Amino acid sequence: MLLEGELHATIRYLESDEALESLAADAYWPKWDSPWWQMRLLHEMGETKLIPEAAIRAQVEALDRMPVKFLPIEPGELPEGVDPYRGVPCICQLGTVYQVLSAWGADVDRELPWIRSWLLHYQMADGGMTCDSDAYRVKDEVPSSMVGTISAFEAILLYTQRPWTTEEREFLDRGAQFLIGRRLVLGSSTRHNAAERASAELWPQLCFPRYYFYDVLRG
Repeated sequence: MLLEGELHATIRYLESDEALESLAADAYWPKWDSPWWQMRLLHEMGETKLIPEAAIRAQVEALDRMPVKFLPIEPGELPEGVDPYRGVPCICQLGTVYQVLSAWGADVDRELPWIRSWLLHYQMADGGMTCDSDAYRVKDEVPSSMVGTISAFEAILLYTQRPWTTEEREFLDRGAQFLIGRRLVLGSSTRHNAAERASAELWPQLCFPRYYFYDVLRG
């Protein structure tokens, strides 16, 4: 079958020196053409366990080498010489990679403990989040993002190896209220994030592969 052949080709690629060299150079980029996206696609197909261990280990090591493990918000917080896009992971990325690594069987909280604390730390006043660091400096409104929230919410929600802490439960309660407040399909009503209202028109359409995108089924 064609699909089976493509599946095996993807697995062979993730085992290849080319894929491992790509992950050694960057955990995420090139954003739409990297081993990470193929790993995520296998996960969405329900085939997470088929991801080769070598690729998983390379992904964990690449994330651990990230030069910045926080979201630079204020001017001057980004260390000199660090690329603001490639040197700083985004919330969407961390929420999705947490889910894939966990489903594969990696102990993300032991190997990459900074990811969970990052996700919990950057929740906004309305329970949402955003990958737009400028939005955190806005004072007269809360320009959170549905797409910037959903993968982080899912990552914290899936964790069942121990009871949630008070901080985690409050994060989930606020996140749930955020989704309810948006009626699962509404974009941001803010000026700063007005562009999300246009993208929200596509959310009723089913999307596959979703990666970290948002559709009504995900909501």
